[in-house]
Amino acid sequence: MSSPPTPNRALALARQELGLSRAQLARRVAAASQGRITSESADKALKRLETGQVQSPTDTYRRLIGEVLHTSPTALFGAPRPEADESRSGQFVVSCRKYVPVRVDSAVADQIIRWPEMAAYSIDGVDCARARLAWPHDPHALVNATAFPFGVVVAELRETNTFANLADLAVWRHTSYETDRPRIDALLRSIWPSISASSEYVLGTWWLAQSPWTDRDLDTAVRIMSTPSALLRRQGHPTVEQLRAGAEIAERTAWQTGFEANNGLVDFGVPGVSIGYASWSGVAYAPVAADRALQPEELGDFETLCQALWSWCHSINTTVEAGEDPPVDPIYGWRWLRGVGSRITRPRPTETRQVRAMRDAVIDTSELRTMIPTAVELLRDAAPTRAL
Repeated sequence: MSSPPTPNRALALARQELGLSRAQLARRVAAASQGRITSESADKALKRLETGQVQSPTDTYRRLIGEVLHTSPTALFGAPRPEADESRSGQFVVSCRKYVPVRVDSAVADQIIRWPEMAAYSIDGVDCARARLAWPHDPHALVNATAFPFGVVVAELRETNTFANLADLAVWRHTSYETDRPRIDALLRSIWPSISASSEYVLGTWWLAQSPWTDRDLDTAVRIMSTPSALLRRQGHPTVEQLRAGAEIAERTAWQTGFEANNGLVDFGVPGVSIGYASWSGVAYAPVAADRALQPEELGDFETLCQALWSWCHSINTTVEAGEDPPVDPIYGWRWLRGVGSRITRPRPTETRQVRAMRDAVIDTSELRTMIPTAVELLRDAAPTRAL
């Protein structure tokens, strides 16, 4: 079943900002055409464009509507293209995991680990404990709280959503990050009041479960999903509706002219098996051959560990930048961190190609490959006695 057409919110907002009804805009377009277009024809064309029945108008309508609204036609309709090449966007289902690390004292971490509902767990040889928490804001979602004894709790919010298009995902990501981070902080404090710090960021991974795309279009979609903020305007303080309107035009342009991300995008897919991209903004993955592709927990567990290490290394650097020595735990000192760094970055004899590619992509785009050695040296310098 085909997806309903996507309304052109950018066109409707541009008209409304000038205080024009559609009929008034049609009359102005007809007048600007100098008799070549009637008001009735212009009104029908505008209705089809605003409702999304037609995505790309003729060159004449592009030029006239842009002139009347004092707006670039590309900002209203995207780049011009043949009518036969209509939007390749459509409904798709994504499993999203949001990772929210919170730094805590090692004593608080120990208290959380000993919480009765925590179960012992291990990721890449790093001991931790995990509990599943209910998410009060959506009965279909859940939170995994993973506590690491070196002083980080990583909350992983799991949600499955259906999106109308990639612009819809980009806007939802932007707005939900702003609301979910304080909600996760509040949830953790409601269970463990001894947590005093607040989280600083959210990182998301996107697992494409169902989509209308194949081949090159699928590759384009996954690349956009790995850095969806590229569809959003960054200047000013746009409303959600303005964000959505601009994102839909940006998505349309991406389908028309191609999507070129910055050099920070790392490809870790395997031809015929999967498409995967990682960036500083997040990770997106689409299994093509589900029985041979990565499993969600392979990415999920590794991302949980990496976010815990990132948060800890960031805390060490922040302490040093403030002119203080980072606290040195005799168990989790520089030797321990050096060992963990080697364990997650060094290839293993039994590791599959796609697992190694995924791990390298996550490590490189998160900058952990440089952060861990820096933190090792800082901890080593702060140690009471430094081995020569």
